[in-house]
Amino acid sequence: MQQRFSLLLTVSFVGLLIISSNQATAQPTVSGYVQAEWLHFDQSSNPDKRAFYWDAEKNFFQIRRGRAKFTHHDGAFKGVLQADFTERGVDVKDAYLQVNLVKENLLNVTVGLFNRPNYEVELSSSKRESPERSQVIRAFYPGERDLGFKFESSPKLSEDFIPTIQLALFNGNPNESDALKDIATRLILPLPLGKESKVSATVGGSFYYGGIPQPEDSVISFENGMPVITFGNGTGASQGWGNRTNVGIEAQVHAKLFSFGSTHLTGEFLSGMRPTTTTREITREVQDGDTTIIVTTAQPTLAIRNQSGFYVQLAQDLSKKYTVAAKYDVFDRNTDLSGNQVSSSSDRQATVIGFGAIGTFGPVRITAWYEMPTFAADEATFVDGSGATKSDDLKDNKTTVRFQYKF
Repeated sequence: MQQRFSLLLTVSFVGLLIISSNQATAQPTVSGYVQAEWLHFDQSSNPDKRAFYWDAEKNFFQIRRGRAKFTHHDGAFKGVLQADFTERGVDVKDAYLQVNLVKENLLNVTVGLFNRPNYEVELSSSKRESPERSQVIRAFYPGERDLGFKFESSPKLSEDFIPTIQLALFNGNPNESDALKDIATRLILPLPLGKESKVSATVGGSFYYGGIPQPEDSVISFENGMPVITFGNGTGASQGWGNRTNVGIEAQVHAKLFSFGSTHLTGEFLSGMRPTTTTREITREVQDGDTTIIVTTAQPTLAIRNQSGFYVQLAQDLSKKYTVAAKYDVFDRNTDLSGNQVSSSSDRQATVIGFGAIGTFGPVRITAWYEMPTFAADEATFVDGSGATKSDDLKDNKTTVRFQYKF
């Protein structure tokens, strides 16, 4: 289904480009970037099987992203098609139509496949200082994009105050799994500090409400440090709506404190719940003649976890070419469990401290970045044949050297 949809979008957009290229009003443009990188890990195998770091290779080269973006403007209309070309295959990233219904950005409508409303999601990977998005962003907005439509308005209320509000409806998964749609909103408020101020700042918030269908009339939640099975929740699409939600706040501050370059401080905090598919054991008695047999089967269900996370990043421009940055990234996979209540990596709090340097030379950007991930010390144990072992700071630090060419 996804392949047919991608093919349909590609053929339709190419047709639009061919037709429009014969018109004198507009011409399609092509842009993009290539990110080739080398990754190194402190060890080649991870006994704790941490989900967000690879443990199969110690170091390797890869094409992290190979983006080609086709854009066509024609008056109030804009069409965008972006694909990602890597050694892992070709993937359609963006495919949407945008219409400016009211001039001066009072009302724009976007329809298709595009980014969900969130600061770090919408910040291009070609512009970020850190190689990857934060843990909580990757957890709450997996894949960044979804299919749907979005209203966006940026009214000019004063010379230095132009807020932006976004309201979107999405499938919830690119391949729709239920009849209900997920709701996503974002509000962006630039602080009116005056044209003469050396500081500019923006604050905002985001909200997401959706869900996935429940396979049965029970779910697993967590109360008083223990998993609890709740029955009587019903099944079907509407009963799952609301099990995937989050609310977030954001802030970006840019200051000209030094003559050699600007200082940039950015951060977000998000909190919400996420469902994951799992199974629970069901035991029943089966009569075989005069013999009673106890049969245990695995029943598909959902586990609902309350999660939260935040990141803070500080970047300092040393000149027009060079920037140094540091990032503090925390994600708690289950806020209802702590200490020895946590027995699985899927419930632990993880912290990643990263820092690095970026050099920009025309279309070329070189990034050297080092990351140090750790688990919360009181939650960091795993159980193997020898019993419980401390694992709050495994040898899994990560080095990234990335070369980017943008066109």
